[in-house]
Amino acid sequence: MGEYMYEKLSSVYQELVGTIQGSQYFYQLAKKYLNGKLLDCACGTGELVSLFYENKYEIYGFDLSAEMLSKCCYPHLVKQANMIDFHYDTKFDGVMCFCDSINYLLSIEDITKFFTNVYQHLNNNGIFIFDMHRYETLLQFTDEYYQSGIINDISYEWQIEVQNDLLLHTFVIDNVAEQHVQRIYSLSVIIKLLQNIGFTVETLNEEILGDYALEKEVLIAYKKEN
Repeated sequence: MGEYMYEKLSSVYQELVGTIQGSQYFYQLAKKYLNGKLLDCACGTGELVSLFYENKYEIYGFDLSAEMLSKCCYPHLVKQANMIDFHYDTKFDGVMCFCDSINYLLSIEDITKFFTNVYQHLNNNGIFIFDMHRYETLLQFTDEYYQSGIINDISYEWQIEVQNDLLLHTFVIDNVAEQHVQRIYSLSVIIKLLQNIGFTVETLNEEILGDYALEKEVLIAYKKEN
């Protein structure tokens, strides 16, 4: 993941990629499973951190992009850090990571580091909830995807191409191009990695997720030490 790849996208991110409705969906979903002291990994502009904080939860967040973090309403709750080596001098009861952020980790080694780091930051009986692209996403973008428009007087273009198991996103914001790369992993591989670290894993179904189940896999991993 590039530290600067949201340098221009951050100016239109919430309107183009993320929505308030999306943050509300993740908030309602996560609070069914998480309580106590919480951590939002790859928190972006901090929309989810803000929702939990405004509803009296103790929550913190981190993101690699300083530009994204600069949009957060509560900067004292967030910090700049990388998913694979973030560190806090405390443990958490619940950790979340939404918006297919783990797909920005482009190797099994990096995903293993991230999962291990989450495990080490969880209290016993802590819960980790996250989403990721379904493997079928690769089929969805077999034909090149393209959209363009203007948001808040800022012009944008967004193109998505598939290259093997990679999604290549090209954003052109005010004539400045940024490329974002995501790797798509099979559900069985991710579950095995989590189990090898020590998590007990379950997946959430369409009955719980609604239409979101058609887009993403959502997993819950429990830390239960003897």
